[in-house]
Amino acid sequence: MSDAPESRQGSDVGAPGGPAKDGSGGSPTGEVLPVGETLERVPPGENGAKGQCLGVSLDEKKLYIDVWSKAVDTQMHFNDMSARSRQFGLAFVAAALGLAVVLGTRGQEAVLNLGYLKLHASVFVVLASAVALYAVRLLDLKVYHRMLRGAVYFGEDFEQTYMKKVFSLEKGMTQAISHFSRRDDAKVILCNGKYHYAGTDRRTAEKKIAKFYNFSIGALLVLTVILFLLTSDLPMVKWVYDIMSAIAKWLHDVMWGGVHGK
Repeated sequence: MSDAPESRQGSDVGAPGGPAKDGSGGSPTGEVLPVGETLERVPPGENGAKGQCLGVSLDEKKLYIDVWSKAVDTQMHFNDMSARSRQFGLAFVAAALGLAVVLGTRGQEAVLNLGYLKLHASVFVVLASAVALYAVRLLDLKVYHRMLRGAVYFGEDFEQTYMKKVFSLEKGMTQAISHFSRRDDAKVILCNGKYHYAGTDRRTAEKKIAKFYNFSIGALLVLTVILFLLTSDLPMVKWVYDIMSAIAKWLHDVMWGGVHGK
């Protein structure tokens, strides 16, 4: 007989439901549990349950799940706000580009006389779309995404601290989503009936989103410069345009002239 305390039902140590001599624990049905999993037995009638896993009562389990559900709802709310801000920015850019195309078909009718300089209205429209997208970038990454990150970190902390008492999983849902979002080579390995997460190429979602914004804004700025060169009446601009036209004509003659000659 061991010196370990007996259960409230007076069962001997090592009996089904009682703690094992090696400290690994046993199950109420006498089943052998995997290493690292233990069951703490709760006497019948206490908290209205026959027995609970990992020392968590039904009331505690319900409370954990309720808090976790609210945390997930908060994450979805901020993620939806971020997604809507991006949709608004891209819709504005698409509308601006469409307007620029329409203005481009008007020719000289859409030229704005600024006194010493004449510019086509499409140049201002495309430039305005780049500025608007940069403003959306600030709102998205500096406000909504930061609130989302706070909600995600809380969810990860809560799952690590409390939800593992309810579910025997390596990662909770928030932790799993973060793992795949932050690693380009993320994957899961099935081992002994359980998933194990792997991946080392860490890149945060913020960096990926910032890269998308930077590329989009840069493309709009390049388009603005091209439109400026094509529509401006500055002597230097015309000179650059004439050189570019001459180079294009020369390349055309070199690449296609020989073909037609044959």
